[in-house]
Formats: sequence, structure tokens, C-alpha cells
Amino acid sequence: MDPINDDPDPLDAHFVYNRIQEHISDDALRLEVGQDLLVIVPLPDGSRVIVQTLAYDDPNFIVVFGEDSLTRVSVHALVPHTSIHVLISTIAIDQKEPRREIGFRGSAS
Repeated sequence: MDPINDDPDPLDAHFVYNRIQEHISDDALRLEVGQDLLVIVPLPDGSRVIVQTLAYDDPNFIVVFGEDSLTRVSVHALVPHTSIHVLISTIAIDQKEPRREIGFRGSAS
């Protein structure tokens, strides 16, 4: 942020992070019984991260915590905020199964 002006800078990662959080939160509010969100961030090498938690590290990075969609190995990825892609899908789950919670840490620094 500009030290003189408190308006958020749309070029900083926290601005992008806030928009992603809004989209995920809005979609979560529309879920019906037996539905959950699957949030995936594809990476440039073709791998995909199933998101568990998001954060930002201004000015340039969205921090993605989750697991590799194929290997289920834990992942901590720094993704440039200017090139992040987020896929938000509604999936069916057993009604007895708890929904996944996507965490939002805010600033990672």
C-alpha cells in the first residue's frame, strides 16, 4: 500500500487474495446439502494443488497450502499474483461427510 494513501493497491497480492476469498466464500454460501467445494490451483508444470489454505505475501505472491492432486503430497507453493488461476468446483459428497474448510491466513509475512 502507498504509505500516504490507505486505498488498496490493485497491483499488490493482497488485492487479488481478497477477490479470490470473496469468490470462494460466495460459492460456499450457495452450497446445498450433499455438496462441497473443490478448490484447485493449477501450476505451470501441469501439477494441480488441492487448496486447503491461502495467504498472500505482498507485493507479488499468493501462497497456496494444500496437497498435490495426484500424489497427495503436502504442497506449499508461491504463485505470482499476476498469473494465478483458481478453479472452484461444486462436488457431491456424502451428506454425513463434513465439508472441507478453505482457510484464509491473510498475510503470510
